[in-house]
Amino acid sequence: MSTFITGIRIWPNEGDGPVVAGGSVTIADAVAVRYRLIRKKDGSGYFIALPQSQNRKFDDTQAEGDTNRRYFDEVWPTSKEVRVELQQAVEAAYNEATGGTTVATTTETTGAVTGGTAPIPF
Repeated sequence: MSTFITGIRIWPNEGDGPVVAGGSVTIADAVAVRYRLIRKKDGSGYFIALPQSQNRKFDDTQAEGDTNRRYFDEVWPTSKEVRVELQQAVEAAYNEATGGTTVATTTETTGAVTGGTAPIPF
């Protein structure tokens, strides 16, 4: 693990949606940040969604009645190197938790779903 990532918790998601897992990353044994691991639309890998807030911003460029919402990052990596290190650490935890396979596998005989350890807590 890195010098700033001191812990990773991951909860694989059961299902076929784009969110394959959720969890938290502990930074310097001081702060925990929740994330979601999302499968890219083109299937080429994953990306990490960090917390954002959704607000309406009214300014001179926005027409009255425009309900478009703006998203603002609440947490973000401070450099490309930090983002890559965070991405690699979370993907490694995901692969370890799922055995490097798909998130959920349905068994024919019992109908039970395996691969998830807990529901995503958000």
